[in-house]
Amino acid sequence: MSAVFDPATRWWWSRTDRERQMLAVMVLLIAGVLIWLVVVRPMWSWREAAAERREEARITLLKVDAGVRRLSRDLGREGSKGSSADIEPVIRQSAEVAGLVVTTGMDPSGGLGFRVDSTTSAQIFPWLAALKDEHGLEVSRLAVVENADATLQVDGGFAPSRTRDDLEKSL
Repeated sequence: MSAVFDPATRWWWSRTDRERQMLAVMVLLIAGVLIWLVVVRPMWSWREAAAERREEARITLLKVDAGVRRLSRDLGREGSKGSSADIEPVIRQSAEVAGLVVTTGMDPSGGLGFRVDSTTSAQIFPWLAALKDEHGLEVSRLAVVENADATLQVDGGFAPSRTRDDLEKSL
């Protein structure tokens, strides 16, 4: 082992005191830079990433809390069964905003049915997704037929409203 270190030791002691001091300072500076690059900067990045994840989790928690409050409010409302007459204006208004002409009526399953005689897939499917996301209206039946002019005729129905007991059981 001394055969490996003997040349380095001879080289070190052959330097003047001033050279040895400069080399020692240089080694300390290199060690400091390496510690900075290998330890400190990654720790700061991990800390920033953790702060971002915490903020995302806080936002998600706020959304969940808002949903729970809305659900609690809906469960506590008198007559929370929610008839077809309650959701029909929502469907008509959202269809008007989406540029759809919707005819509503009773669905054979007991819920509210709808029919759109001429639409495109770019109009109907985002509208149905928005009804689900914004109002919790699930489509229980959907029949799509292509018209001769390459538009779609859509006939469907929304699931019958769930009762308060049904909602409590699903929680």
